[in-house]
Amino acid sequence: MKKQLKYLLGFFLFIVICSETVYGLTPLNNIPKSNSSCLNSTYTLEPLPYSQDSLEPYWDSDTIVIHHEKIEQAYVDNYISEVRRYPELESIDFEEILHNSKIIQKESKETILKYAGGIYNHNFLWRSISPQGGGNPTANIGDAIETQFKSFDNFKLEFEKTALNLCGSGWIWIVSDNKGNLSIKTTLNEDTPLVKKEHPILCLDLWEHAYYLKYQNRKSEYVTSFWSIVNWEFAENNYLNAFKK
Repeated sequence: MKKQLKYLLGFFLFIVICSETVYGLTPLNNIPKSNSSCLNSTYTLEPLPYSQDSLEPYWDSDTIVIHHEKIEQAYVDNYISEVRRYPELESIDFEEILHNSKIIQKESKETILKYAGGIYNHNFLWRSISPQGGGNPTANIGDAIETQFKSFDNFKLEFEKTALNLCGSGWIWIVSDNKGNLSIKTTLNEDTPLVKKEHPILCLDLWEHAYYLKYQNRKSEYVTSFWSIVNWEFAENNYLNAFKK
């Protein structure tokens, strides 16, 4: 019990420190409520597509609650606060901003991209996993993996190796080009593949807040757990849509 309380206290201290320093976010106890009176500047946190405990035993509900209701909410609130300073961005979706960052004024570009990226990445994460997920990929995405990586096992090994080799905070992605060629790539902090004109297929959060409460320093176990809840239906749709863009 003492060991569990120690890990729990350490995790919450980690979240508080990250929210105020690493993320550059508003401290959690000062996060304002989102307002929904107008378009982009009042975007609200998207609900999870499943219940908070439905990913057990692979991802615990306590982590999901903190991750979604505190950390992602902080990205949303800080994004809203920043965008309100620029009326020209009011009617532009944050995903469009990530696709075309040239529309952002230079002095605010880094900040807005950080918050927009944090929202986009988390929304994409929640759909990359599912209580009904797991198993082997099928259909077009399954064929592409077999063709390009020779086998699903080889693909998993490459994915896990790439994830564990990432130093610091970031994300691992499966992306596709317009011709259906798959790649496994990582991005740092809140960066997204969209700024490089790549089409995301799946992603996994590699920030410590995504796994520390359950897995502590056992990052490899966390990465492996992804295969038990990965949403191949979502991946298939994203893969087919990559050809249309």
